[in-house]
Amino acid sequence: MAAGDLARLLALAALWGASFLFIRVAVLEVPPLGVVEARLALGALAIALYALLIGQPRVLAGLRRPDAALVGMVSAGLPYLCFAWGETRVASGIAAIVNAAAPLFSAGLAQVLPHRPESERLTPVRTAGLAVGLGGVVALVLVEGIGGHVDLLGLGVLLCAPVLYAVGAFLARRVFAGDTALVPAVSANGLAALIVLPFALVAGRPAHALSIQAVLSIAALGVGGTGIAYVLYYRLLASLGATGALTVTYLLPGFALVYGALLLGEPIRPAAVVALVLILAGTALTNRVGTRRPAAPLPGQAESAISDQRS
Repeated sequence: MAAGDLARLLALAALWGASFLFIRVAVLEVPPLGVVEARLALGALAIALYALLIGQPRVLAGLRRPDAALVGMVSAGLPYLCFAWGETRVASGIAAIVNAAAPLFSAGLAQVLPHRPESERLTPVRTAGLAVGLGGVVALVLVEGIGGHVDLLGLGVLLCAPVLYAVGAFLARRVFAGDTALVPAVSANGLAALIVLPFALVAGRPAHALSIQAVLSIAALGVGGTGIAYVLYYRLLASLGATGALTVTYLLPGFALVYGALLLGEPIRPAAVVALVLILAGTALTNRVGTRRPAAPLPGQAESAISDQRS
């Protein structure tokens, strides 16, 4: 791997990992719907500006497609809301661990969908990967949730996000077949922002003037964790391919756990680490080179890294 690609890979993992920190800080002062709206709008704007700078104005055409709005809500708006609301009750590091399960849900969903391609079939290796990874999810729920260390409702809402990412990836492959990666990136975030806007306004304003920490977190989440992060991923996808870019999946949860521990004082419990190891091991088996070709993730799944697609 070239030095430039390695630098982009680490920067991407650091940005996507930091998204969970930014969400946690932002929702302390801003209603979850407000955080989601800002993230969607800023992310879409950042990606659109990048597309214009590199001479791809046609990516904006996706904003005129009604079916793209459904993809935007399923792959971006609703998962973002799950993370924003869930992190009002659950630590950012736990949210990152839950997010790491997205490729597992995507692989599992592929088994029940019609017209499944041969590359998606359930092999012994993939079966083992799903069993190990989902075992990690179950361990997280049983030990951290039911065990009382983590709010069970918040954890349940967080678990809805990777499921939505999996469904969103399936929809996006059908709706955006033949389009470049930047088309769904702009339209998913942009159209979801338009849909979420009235709900965010109804949800109300923050109770008081925002602190500089909240303002910077929201800006960093939208521009950095969504916009710039997707541009970095787009570059990695072009130079390394989907398999090489998949490496970020294994790096970003570690960044998120360290950020939460150092900056927010969140504990890193052994059970959570074991669950993460099982989830990542399951992901590695499920996406093993030679068993299938992982696809690029959609922007709506930015923090899910590469879940068989497309945050």
